[in-house]
Amino acid sequence: MFILDDSGSMQSCRKQTIDGFNEFLKGQQTSEIETFVSLYKFDGSHVVCVHDHVVANKVEPLNMNTYNPRGGTNLLDAMGAVMNKVNERLASTSKKKRDQVTIVV
Repeated sequence: MFILDDSGSMQSCRKQTIDGFNEFLKGQQTSEIETFVSLYKFDGSHVVCVHDHVVANKVEPLNMNTYNPRGGTNLLDAMGAVMNKVNERLASTSKKKRDQVTIVV
């Protein structure tokens, strides 16, 4: 689960952010363990779900078109919204079928 700051303050480190996400994604895609990826981007007024529990190999890397930060920063609202979404998904999944590990970045 990746919560990515999409606010204007990230313009100065846009390329590094793209590279960091893509490196993390590549590690998940090459893992021997089946991995699912959720990507949420947030700015001052929106939390956007880009991917929701998608098999890592089906997630495209970010690029300059798919990551273009703007707006203000609203980190706590974004984290709360994402955690509520995760709780809903886990509550509707039997304990046997739940993911073994969830990583939030």
